[in-house]
Amino acid sequence: MRTFKRNHLRTWIAMCSYGATMALSPFAAQAATGVLEQVIVEAQKKSENVQDTPIAISAISGSQFQQTAGFNLADIARNTAGLSFDTGVQVDIHLRGTSTVANGPVSPRTNLYVDGALIDQPRATFAAQYDIAAFEILKGPQGTLYGKSSPTGTINIRTQNPSLNKVDGYVSGSAGQRDLANTQFAVGLPIIEDELAVRLAAVYDTSKTGVESVTSGVDATNRTSAMRFTTLWQPNNDFTARASYTYTENATDPIYVINHGQGLRYYQDKATTNYKDHDYFRDQLTVVELTYNINDHLSVTSVTGYEVQHFTDHQDSDGTASDYPNLPYNNLRDGNKQNVGIEIQPSYQEDLRLASEDNDFWDWQVGGYYKNSTSNTPLNIKTYNTGVAVSLESNLILKQEEYAAYTHNTFKFTDEFNLIVGLRAQRFRANSTQPTNACSMDGNAPADCPTNPGNFVGSFPLISAQGIPSKYQFDYEQPITGTIKAQYFFNVDLAGYISVDRAYRTGTANLNLQGNLPSDFAFTKPESANSLEAGLKGSFWDQRASFTLSVFDQVYKNFQQDIQTVPVVGGQNANNFIVNAKEAEIRGVEGEVRALVLDGWQLAVSMTYNDAKFNDFKNNPCAGSTQLTPDHAYNSCDLSGEDLPAAPRWTGVVSSNYSLPAFDGADWYFNTLLNAKSDQVDKLTRSTLGGYATMDFFTGLRASENGTWDINLWLKNAFDRRVVTSIHNATEQNPALLATSPTGGFEMVNTNAPRQAGITGTYRF
Repeated sequence: MRTFKRNHLRTWIAMCSYGATMALSPFAAQAATGVLEQVIVEAQKKSENVQDTPIAISAISGSQFQQTAGFNLADIARNTAGLSFDTGVQVDIHLRGTSTVANGPVSPRTNLYVDGALIDQPRATFAAQYDIAAFEILKGPQGTLYGKSSPTGTINIRTQNPSLNKVDGYVSGSAGQRDLANTQFAVGLPIIEDELAVRLAAVYDTSKTGVESVTSGVDATNRTSAMRFTTLWQPNNDFTARASYTYTENATDPIYVINHGQGLRYYQDKATTNYKDHDYFRDQLTVVELTYNINDHLSVTSVTGYEVQHFTDHQDSDGTASDYPNLPYNNLRDGNKQNVGIEIQPSYQEDLRLASEDNDFWDWQVGGYYKNSTSNTPLNIKTYNTGVAVSLESNLILKQEEYAAYTHNTFKFTDEFNLIVGLRAQRFRANSTQPTNACSMDGNAPADCPTNPGNFVGSFPLISAQGIPSKYQFDYEQPITGTIKAQYFFNVDLAGYISVDRAYRTGTANLNLQGNLPSDFAFTKPESANSLEAGLKGSFWDQRASFTLSVFDQVYKNFQQDIQTVPVVGGQNANNFIVNAKEAEIRGVEGEVRALVLDGWQLAVSMTYNDAKFNDFKNNPCAGSTQLTPDHAYNSCDLSGEDLPAAPRWTGVVSSNYSLPAFDGADWYFNTLLNAKSDQVDKLTRSTLGGYATMDFFTGLRASENGTWDINLWLKNAFDRRVVTSIHNATEQNPALLATSPTGGFEMVNTNAPRQAGITGTYRF
């Protein structure tokens, strides 16, 4: 596996030096006379300067996202140290040294909100992003102000508002390698000037992923079409109503590439499946936000969300072009198949809060939260194992209901010292059932062979007909979460804070996807996280530069770790379930410096360091050597003291934005973006995946005064650095795979994206 080499770092430093040299040329050899633009965030459910907010935050504006050729949610990670995404078959978010298991039966560790509404299945938000006002990445536990407690952080996405007094909007088109075509537009129209306006935005995005099947010759593709209609009504200064409806469709082929099999290496982007893995989702999200100012200090806000989602996943789960001989029922002659669907029908949420702000001593918020959702997850697996062909059908029915009451208070003891206290009491209940049917397709059994629940088919052990044991079908929890923050302003340019936070993640009955999950893992206990954090934020150099620095220590109890593939009794594997590690701990440092070096040159450097370990994880299921029996259904390994998977020790982002006048009415710019990370431990194999760095370049012309037009030439991953980012399946962990591979061992892996060049043209009006 290729690893990050120093010569590539030196190459990047040389390229950055080019920007510095240009900045010091005779055209721009002068000190900056301006100041850094203030960044306003809503992390504490009110608008405030990011430097005054006692939370570690990374904020990315919509214009910054467009300027770096951002097309989907994963692109914000290129601008954010410590944040990364897995966007393959199993979507995932990595923040503060650990992953989140966004497609597991538990709630994510990092929650996603769009215009204040919690997104049930984050997969829908990973698709094309368009007409964005800002992204806010809140790092660390959020246990008070948001609908669901999130141990690692929260990502807020704010979409653009209509203008009440002018017609505005934009149209943008991008084209690039791998048949990239991205077209988006937005137009806002005042219906009643200064009172009522609407905005319509849409995107169509399509591209090839770069992966090709050597079996079928088909290229994997990704396609998204979406539209959003937003209405803003402000009849007076005291009342504001905003309603948005977003419709999104996405079809993608998140195929795992083959490493080592048939002589293929991961960077060749080749797959050996019989047919394309194919995901499709359709999402409809409606959000209504109402705010009424009772007086100058008191307001009431309501955020209502309503979401309906459909998702299907078809995958060739063994990754091979297998042809099993002598099967009378030959549905498996093309290899193992798995079909999964998720229907959310619907999800409803309400957040109602009363806030008193801008008081002399005490600012407070009190509120209530309610959420109700029902999801159906039909599953159909056809597999071949040790001479027996098996068909399994199952449907996980999950009903969840949550109530919460919360309060968030800021006590201003002096002009310099604030004490912030937040508390949230939650009641959560869930009802889970998974009726399951399975039968052997061996012999002369027809395709609709009779169900055979609770028995063995050949050597394939099946779960009981109800799927989830009755004692785990109902879950009821009442967690308490919150925060205590002490904030001190040393002077107008420097503030510090100390924060103690508690977050929570609900438990759940495990999905028994293959019908063979050992009873030890039938239920996942809830997870709690306690964090201690200290931070400094400030500005210097006459406010031409700013910095943030935070250190934290976070301890998880009953840490929920997702397991991909583990051999169990019967010669089959149990896949995609959650187990509890007794304790895990993550300690880290995060920092960022931004500077207006010259009036035409901005430089930003951010880094994170994480020491993430299992303190106590003696029962980690693994591929061991001990013979499996009904009384010893799986092997386990002690990972106590070992690194958490998918957690690079350090990450860094360096961005340089330089511009100067080109001709009358136009500026030329040259921007660079470096994203680097160290090696990490793979979740499945526990092997070390090499660290790497990618370099992006952007250059073009744009309007000088108001940015009405922009032509941007860009090159992502300019040096084509390729690495394996995760291993999905491997013959060393899955002996049954070895028998299906005539060429010996192989891995099914995810990789980072290859080099891509393109052009984006934007016109704003």
